[in-house]
Amino acid sequence: MLTFNKHNAMMIINQHGGEKMTDEKKLRSVIEKRGLKLKYVAEQIGLSYYGFLLKLTNKKEFKTSEVLALCELLQIESLKEKEEIFFACKVD
Repeated sequence: MLTFNKHNAMMIINQHGGEKMTDEKKLRSVIEKRGLKLKYVAEQIGLSYYGFLLKLTNKKEFKTSEVLALCELLQIESLKEKEEIFFACKVD
């Protein structure tokens, strides 16, 4: 994998050439810790379940408004945690 800085955000290029921004494992972990279901989270931020999964798995990018809504819903207040989840430098 190759990393580079684009518009001040670290990104990962996967083997298929796509960019990864969201750390899916960390976001799923926060959702689980809050005791929430993916479908509920999707509805709360105005997405369909399928649309949320596309963004969670880096097939599509989250909009800024969706990231803000997720942070509020999931009580993610730390800038460090936000960066780790939504501007991932390393995604497994």
